[in-house]
Amino acid sequence: MKQNKLSITSFPQGTLERCAIKILKKKGSCMALNNLKQITNEIHLLKSVNHPCIIKFHDAIETPEKMYIVMEAAGGGELFDRLVSRGCLPEPTVKFFFYQLLLAVQYLHQCKITHRDIKPENILLATTEEFTAVKLTDFGLSKLAADASQMTTFCGTFIYIAPELLDTATTAYTSQVDLWSLGVVLYVSFVGASPFHGTDLEVRQNILQAKYSFGHKLWKGVSEAARDLIMRLLVRDPTLRLDAAAALQHRWLQDEAMKQQVEELLKDDPPSSSPHARKRPVQDDTLPATLDKKPKTPNGLAGNLLQER
Repeated sequence: MKQNKLSITSFPQGTLERCAIKILKKKGSCMALNNLKQITNEIHLLKSVNHPCIIKFHDAIETPEKMYIVMEAAGGGELFDRLVSRGCLPEPTVKFFFYQLLLAVQYLHQCKITHRDIKPENILLATTEEFTAVKLTDFGLSKLAADASQMTTFCGTFIYIAPELLDTATTAYTSQVDLWSLGVVLYVSFVGASPFHGTDLEVRQNILQAKYSFGHKLWKGVSEAARDLIMRLLVRDPTLRLDAAAALQHRWLQDEAMKQQVEELLKDDPPSSSPHARKRPVQDDTLPATLDKKPKTPNGLAGNLLQER
């Protein structure tokens, strides 16, 4: 199954709200079971969550050739792209973004949802401004789980994977895997490099041993409190690793001015869009001409997948 993304400016009817569409091209007459499960997960979970720091789900549409997931657009692009273009981010910006990420992850965990693939590519920025809202996205690998026994599938992106995931593909794990991934994201945001280096085998061993350092010259300009939070997240034993609630109480994040700024930004949960965004035409001729005219019946894509879950 091939995946693409594009934006439109005509959803829903009577508005000019800018949306993002994940396009899933079908191969042959049916989809691979794993792909179907991931799509089912993403639609089910996006429909069930509502938080200003989590991308919003609008609709899901199926045609004979393709499947479309229509979501809130984020005009600031991925955190990954910002890191690539700038190399690293200043500490106030990192703190502003990371606080929002913890709010999103705390909410997900309270809903018994583990994301399982947190990385800069799955963190969207609402606008191109320096201090903007953060939107966690891509729930294809997420899973509802009330306890550890319900999660045994090996998943995630290699350098962000928690050691308990690499240790074995069969032993159950908990939502604490997300906190490890957040620790790696925090590290990368400061220096633009992974905490784990070497060949694939060496990286794997370093993750399993939680072996990393703050040797990069850029760490000299980072506060001791920020480094302490990283060390409390990149902990080999998940039972000793900070959870989201505890991380939010860490001294590095006890910045009332920052919290007030985030609260003001998120209180009305404005649509995610770039103030300079330009409309882009839809290039896919198989996309239904008017998404809002799709029959709202339980037999649509979302209804079918949720019934099969």
